[in-house]
Amino acid sequence: MKTEKFRLDPIFLGIVPVGARKALVSYMQKGTGAFNVYVAPFAGQFSITDTFVAAGVEPSATVNGDITLFSSVLGYAFDPTKAVSDLGFMALDERLVELLDGLPDDDDYGLGGSILLAIKWSQLQKQQDFVKWQRRELVASRESIYENYRDGLKSMGDRIGGLVYETRDALETMADYLGDEKALIWYDPPWYKGGYTKMFQQEGLYSWNDPNISELDAQGIESFAEKALDAAAEVLVFVESPEQQRKFIGDGWCPIFSELNAKTFKQQMTLTNRPTEDQALLSRRKFSGLPNKLPPIYDHHEITAKSKLEFVKVDAATGLYFYDLMVKGFAISHSEIYYLWMVDGQAAGVCGWITSHQFVYRDKRMYNWFAFTVICKKYPRLNRLMVACFITQSFVDQFFAENVPDKLMLAKPDDIQTTCLSKYPELKTMRGLFKLVSRERFSEMKASSLGYGFRLVYRAKIRETTYEDMLLAWLKKYEGQHG
Repeated sequence: MKTEKFRLDPIFLGIVPVGARKALVSYMQKGTGAFNVYVAPFAGQFSITDTFVAAGVEPSATVNGDITLFSSVLGYAFDPTKAVSDLGFMALDERLVELLDGLPDDDDYGLGGSILLAIKWSQLQKQQDFVKWQRRELVASRESIYENYRDGLKSMGDRIGGLVYETRDALETMADYLGDEKALIWYDPPWYKGGYTKMFQQEGLYSWNDPNISELDAQGIESFAEKALDAAAEVLVFVESPEQQRKFIGDGWCPIFSELNAKTFKQQMTLTNRPTEDQALLSRRKFSGLPNKLPPIYDHHEITAKSKLEFVKVDAATGLYFYDLMVKGFAISHSEIYYLWMVDGQAAGVCGWITSHQFVYRDKRMYNWFAFTVICKKYPRLNRLMVACFITQSFVDQFFAENVPDKLMLAKPDDIQTTCLSKYPELKTMRGLFKLVSRERFSEMKASSLGYGFRLVYRAKIRETTYEDMLLAWLKKYEGQHG
């Protein structure tokens, strides 16, 4: 839904990507007439219902549900048997009352626009400078923002008005249709615990006829997936990565769509519980713009005191290509600057760096975004050697010479910071090189989704040493431990 000129963040996050929605249209059009009812139990911003209608489905044949005020405003505006006023919305905070005062609310779209404005305002209560600026801009532009929300509702209503909506538990909605072979159910649950709660923090700012339905948890997701696999209805499940399928959905499902998300570099998929060999909408990871000649990857030859270690700056395509070769079971992470770590002219590692903090804020700290080496049984501590090399003055001098224009006159950094995701509360690789400065333990739901239980922040003072010094220290420390 379009908002305002100063680029206010959207109210609802987590919309199904456009590639998956286009694939859904193509898939449905192949089986035109196969279903009588189309179920979207996690309505969200109604993007899937919009997709159903784009594929030729009458809005009245769609059954929708969700548990938030945001989705219920949309649902009650688009369901002809309901009225937005039935939601019992009431502003409690005097600032919110003043914000809404005088805005037309004499029909579903007008009242709906006012409530959406209130929800957006309630999301801007943090005290960071940027959030406070957004809040001031929202208040100053309240009429135009309200009109955009109201007109956005009307535009959506023109497309999908006439649907069926209930503020209801998704599992209950889906249970009504699992036994119906003429039903198509789209299943894309919120993957992170408390996602709706964090997105819609009302904190006494307003009230409504909240049914107080709990958000779906990991157990509920897994339980429904087991039931859905053998259901008479066709169930389509959207997952953001193969890891999500493995942990929450399980085996036995057939992919009908896959695509690499250009922002997250995760392979997102749509799965069906019905057997199919249709792979027309499946895609594979590809890298474009690679140079004609790439350095060879490290062949696990013996590393000695005479081995040559160096860092070579490369473009993003090359950096991500080697990242994909070296990293297994972990989504690709974009960076601003990429380096290959070379051992005797062979690519043994890849690391990414962020420089925005230095250029914009003149931060006297370097930020390593990622650092991975090839999986090497002969040298299981190979990553430690690469990390040891990039905290040397030799690398810092090279990095500044290649990336920081002299005219900026930036001071050389004092230390280097990196963030690691780990199954364990500490990484042995970092001991003696970096100091652990922060440890965040993920919730059980998030840890299960990511496959990692902790976010660890490490910092290291830059050392007045060379690659050769670090190599000799590494060889001595692990003498006799290499394979």
